[in-house]
Formats: sequence, structure tokens, C-alpha cells
Amino acid sequence: MPILILILTLLLTGGCAAVNRLDTRTADTATTLFIQGVHEVAEGGKSPAFETLRKDYPDSPWNAEARALLDMMKEQSQRLAKLQQDKTRCRRDYDQLMQKNNQLQADQEKLKNLMIEIEKRTK
Repeated sequence: MPILILILTLLLTGGCAAVNRLDTRTADTATTLFIQGVHEVAEGGKSPAFETLRKDYPDSPWNAEARALLDMMKEQSQRLAKLQQDKTRCRRDYDQLMQKNNQLQADQEKLKNLMIEIEKRTK
């Protein structure tokens, strides 16, 4: 009887250890996918590893981190697009102002020459 209890205890303990090892492997895989996803994002913006992490490990804390990172990147991309639009608008406004400035300088030069011409005629 004591041997039977010992064997059952070992089997149950061994089963729990296998579950812990499985959880560790799952956590390691999720961590690996997150790290791979970060590298993919750094290289090109798209990350199949993050998609795999989202699908295969929805309860992993790395899934939430990946989602937060992708949300932040999307927000940064939107900000960049707005800044580029603002830059284009500012460049267009600058070009228009430079054109007006050049026209005003040309008109000023014409007026100056006209005033010189009028002074010569009055003398």
C-alpha cells in the first residue's frame, strides 16, 4: 500500500511538472515570437510574428505588448503623414510668398526707375 501511494504521488507530481514545462515552453515561444516581431517591425514595418503571437498565444502578456507596440507605430505613422502634409502645405505657401516677394521687388525697382525718369524730365 505505501508503494502504491508513492507511485501515485510520483505520477501526479510528474504530471504537474510536465504542465509547468509546457507553460515554460509556451512562454518561451511567445517571448521568441515577440522578439522576432520587434526585429521584423524594425526592418520593414510588417510583422508576421506578431500575427502568429496574436493568433496562437492570445493570453500571453507579450500579445498585449505587441498590440501596444503596433498601436503606437500606427499612431506615429499617422502623425508622420500629417507632418508631411503640413510640410507640403508650408512649402507651397513659402513658394507663393517668394513669388509675391519677387514680384514686389520687381515692382519696387520699376517704381524707382520711374521716379528717376520723372526727376530727369523735370530738370
